Amino acid sequence: VKELVAFLREQGLSSTGLKADLTKRVREFLSTGDVAPSRWGAPVAPGKGPRDSAIPGGLKWSTPVKNYNNDAATRSFFEKHLDGFRFNEYLRGFAKGISGQKITYGDLVEGWKKAEKKRSEGKQEIGKQFEYNQFTRDFFAANSGGSRKEMMEAWRT
Repeated sequence: VKELVAFLREQGLSSTGLKADLTKRVREFLSTGDVAPSRWGAPVAPGKGPRDSAIPGGLKWSTPVKNYNNDAATRSFFEKHLDGFRFNEYLRGFAKGISGQKITYGDLVEGWKKAEKKRSEGKQEIGKQFEYNQFTRDFFAANSGGSRKEMMEAWRT
């Protein structure tokens, strides 16, 4: 599995999933040069060709977003431009393959700032898979003196 993951990463392809998914992705890529679809039918990688972060000279403010990936080189770019950087939901959306938008990495920096501002103001909704986290946030917002035990009782009802 390690070799499959390493190969997929070298090609700028998704390296997550079951061994069967990884094998299918490698087989598809080797036979056609195309990115194999995921189990959910969406493209595994947002673009074809090398990751944006592999472009000679590195990422710049004006680099167009074509094949975005949350990798070390991308992290380094954001850390250079943003204090307290962390990959957030806004950027994870680009890693999932949001396409059709003509934007630059400078636009991503500005979008990150807006998303973090919303998060700090408590205006960002937590994803459906984090229903418990959303409930916890809402409970303590409405019950500032509440205890964890009270929150858990409310969750179970």
